[in-house]
Amino acid sequence: MTRRGIYLPPADLHWSLYGVPDQLENHDTQEAYWELQKFLTLALKANPNVLECLYTPLVERTTPLADELLRMRSIFLSRMVYQTYNGYVLSQFKKMQADLRIHGQVKWKHVMHLIRLLLSGIRILRDEFVPVRVEEHRTELLAIRRGDVPWKEVEAWRKRLHVEFDAAAGATKLPERPDYERANVFLIEARRSALSGKPAMTVDSRLTRQVELHPYPLLFVTISGAHLYGFPSPDSDFDLRGVHVLPPEEVVGLETGPETVEKVGHL
Repeated sequence: MTRRGIYLPPADLHWSLYGVPDQLENHDTQEAYWELQKFLTLALKANPNVLECLYTPLVERTTPLADELLRMRSIFLSRMVYQTYNGYVLSQFKKMQADLRIHGQVKWKHVMHLIRLLLSGIRILRDEFVPVRVEEHRTELLAIRRGDVPWKEVEAWRKRLHVEFDAAAGATKLPERPDYERANVFLIEARRSALSGKPAMTVDSRLTRQVELHPYPLLFVTISGAHLYGFPSPDSDFDLRGVHVLPPEEVVGLETGPETVEKVGHL
């Protein structure tokens, strides 16, 4: 079993002369942990291992900060999945073809995982979701892992999957690039929480924009609804409430300004 995770170092250690490693690995126990900034950077580049961490159904432990990251995981999905997944598989198969010519064999477990990556990448572009489980292809993938499938048949399947991948890339509704701005806001808030020692609640940059668009100066703004109560779902609405100050001419003049300003719509 492979265990993967994320860590956020305390601010004084992060800023010290000694610094912190951006990745910790233990090959004996098959463990790998990424420092938060490294994890976010890899996720923005559509790294398969990191994206699977965000979508795995097998989660041992989370913090409030991690829960927030999981709720916003869709911001990392973009058409870069095609570039990353497809490019990696092509380069690896070229190396394996060289191994076959020189050594007469390949690592079939690695071959299986490359085919699995193609299957996963196609689904991401089509469904906008990272499919960690691939039970529908379990029999074929295990046969490849055992070395029971001739190389020519594996190559033929791979080429068919590349054609499907091309078609999925042309039809996908995913954005060209991931949401770098929102990921950056999340990282900054996480760093602040490491400085204060208290968990921080990140603020969606789109909400900040709505505050900036308010027609009057605001005394304060709060988030209400499911996000305040601690049980938001991926499709939960954001409820913003606050107090605004009217200018003098709209208070003492013949035409007074609105006591209440309401806005309903999409961010």
